[in-house]
Amino acid sequence: MLYRVLGWIHSKIISKTQEIVLSVLAAGPIPKHVAFVMDGNRRYARRCHKQILQGHAEGFVALKRVGGFYVASLTYRSDALMCTTA
Repeated sequence: MLYRVLGWIHSKIISKTQEIVLSVLAAGPIPKHVAFVMDGNRRYARRCHKQILQGHAEGFVALKRVGGFYVASLTYRSDALMCTTA
């Protein structure tokens, strides 16, 4: 039952995201480049009781679903943000 609820929530989020993106695109010229910050794959995996690698894999699959764009993805490790430069 939990998986069905999570699936429903996931589909609603995807639907709303698509709606927002389409409304933004309808407001002006279609961009030739779109950048995504891949943040939250680890939290998603933990929340869904999956291995972290599976969360990253599913994030990549979701990114591949975006079609018709040149896609740039910024990925980072949270511990890398704590580093200081000399």
